[in-house]
Amino acid sequence: MKTFALSLALAVVALLFGCREDVTQPRQIEPVLAVELGNTFDNDSVAIQLDDATLFSGTVTTNFTISAAWLSGPMKTTSGNHTIRVSIINEGVQSVQHVDVRDTTTVVINYDRSSRAISFQRFDRLLMRL
Repeated sequence: MKTFALSLALAVVALLFGCREDVTQPRQIEPVLAVELGNTFDNDSVAIQLDDATLFSGTVTTNFTISAAWLSGPMKTTSGNHTIRVSIINEGVQSVQHVDVRDTTTVVINYDRSSRAISFQRFDRLLMRL
């Protein structure tokens, strides 16, 4: 009986110390980037490139309930500088934005039809869309 109790106690101690997480090493955070087309898109033909790769190409219209026309969703990426190129093909408007991604970043792309200007908003978090 004493052997069983001693074995059980040793097993519990081994389990507690064997499963302990090493808190001296910081956890590596994998960078996340989300890209969104926001306001005032109205049946526009849009192309988005991220670092020379096509991220989106299609026709979009803003859904004013969520203030967005298209959402990439969170994408794993690398830390550092990334280039976003946006073309509104039917309007002949283009713009480029450089984004430094360190952790979680959302870039919202808006289009002002009256001035024919593309603007970029950066948020250091994911946006909640209902």
